[in-house]
Amino acid sequence: MHGRLFDKVTGARLWWEKPPHWCGEVQRQQRFRDSKKDEAYFLWLDDEYSKPTWKWKNENVSPPEFGKSLSKINLPEQYECGAGIDFWFKQDALTVYQQLAADLGLDLREVSCRFGEVRLTEYGDTVQEYNYEAGMGVYQEIGSE
Repeated sequence: MHGRLFDKVTGARLWWEKPPHWCGEVQRQQRFRDSKKDEAYFLWLDDEYSKPTWKWKNENVSPPEFGKSLSKINLPEQYECGAGIDFWFKQDALTVYQQLAADLGLDLREVSCRFGEVRLTEYGDTVQEYNYEAGMGVYQEIGSE
């Protein structure tokens, strides 16, 4: 194993001693301008009394329109951190959006449109399912417990 990792000519050490672009591997795995199509989703608040919802931005029409989310983005219960561990500031959408609205003189819909975007890549023909948690962001479950 030592030889496979540290051999000067064929060892794995080449991967951490040289920048990754030297061999074209990054370019081989993701061809230039050959990215998978992604869709824009927005964490949306209409006003301070509404619950956050996800809206899909239909970019196939002009001007683009906001509609119901095509992917299923769940809003599970808040993530519980361990004792003595906490985020640096409150990250719930209402708190952050209200601060941005006050700082920039916008309403919550404009803040949602400008700052609430996340782009998700859809793989295959099935509807993808995601979870959203304020501190952790958008994620997919990758296995069962």
